[in-house]
Amino acid sequence: PSAVMAITVDNGNPVVSGVGAIEDPAIAVHRVTASEEGVAWAATLSSPDGTLDAVFGRMAAFLDPMEMAEWGQEWIMETVSAADRPGRAVLWTGDVVQCAARTETEGAGGLGALVQTRFGPTGAWFGQHVFGGEGDEEIWDMALDPEGRLLVVGSSNSWTALTVGNDSQDAVLFRSS
Repeated sequence: PSAVMAITVDNGNPVVSGVGAIEDPAIAVHRVTASEEGVAWAATLSSPDGTLDAVFGRMAAFLDPMEMAEWGQEWIMETVSAADRPGRAVLWTGDVVQCAARTETEGAGGLGALVQTRFGPTGAWFGQHVFGGEGDEEIWDMALDPEGRLLVVGSSNSWTALTVGNDSQDAVLFRSS
């Protein structure tokens, strides 16, 4: 099974101060992020039906770094799809968690990208943005710019005018308002 660990430094030495177990052995964590509010993670679940589903979680309030403890999950949410939708990235700002996955069911013919917005202590979903072209898109990370717009960095081969003859993925930066 996967776990999220809190590491503190004591006299220059790393020390495990908390372990947040993710009990399901079919979950593989891809990204962990932190903000003033705490820690969130993005993962992929190998589902019983053979598909890959995105799973996102938020750790409970941060531990006392001086005491080793079990670290609980505040919420875990699965993004179920009939086709593969592996989790890719996560961004936590205030009480909003932006979750990104790669999807076979969206886009204009190729593999697309899905960004969901989750909110509050339960991880309730309240919005999504899907994008993709005729080729394949991949998501690697997310950030907010100084104006609060979401930046999604990844790769794409949807713009054939840029990739003519080389059949390669190009680095891309998507920005949403």
